[in-house]
Amino acid sequence: MAAASSSSNHHVRSASYPPNANPVILKIEQQLKKLRESEASSTSPMQTISIGLTGLAGLYKCVDDALNYLPLLQHHHNNTQVERLVNGSLKLLDACIASREVVVRLKEAVGEVRLSNEKPREVSRYFSTRKEIVRNTKELALRLRQVEGELIAENRELSHEESELIRARSEER
Repeated sequence: MAAASSSSNHHVRSASYPPNANPVILKIEQQLKKLRESEASSTSPMQTISIGLTGLAGLYKCVDDALNYLPLLQHHHNNTQVERLVNGSLKLLDACIASREVVVRLKEAVGEVRLSNEKPREVSRYFSTRKEIVRNTKELALRLRQVEGELIAENRELSHEESELIRARSEER
């Protein structure tokens, strides 16, 4: 009897672990982490833009992979939610293209200054172009935040994996 009563005093506990994160989500989170770290380590505006564009390209590829993963989840959700995610991805692609155009324009302006042997008129044109590029970059950042807000607002009723994708996207800010 003593053995029976002593065994009833022991409680068995199990460790509860969170579900395994989706590898696609982990890739997005890693890209975001790399983007933040590289942005913090850059020294010049050109380097910041270059590193940022490279990071955005990697992030875009991960988002594209995530969208390719979504057909597995479509049986849970209707097509309108998938279309919203695709539209958000297209807006992100538009922002990447616009930021690439900004970098090309900045490179052209720098090239003009180098060719002009630093004539005052060309230097002032460079600085006005630079101001315009800074303004355009701020507008792009605002546009990305708006896309993020739209995605979050439109997709409140998502599965755990889809909400993780959106959370990873919101951490990009």
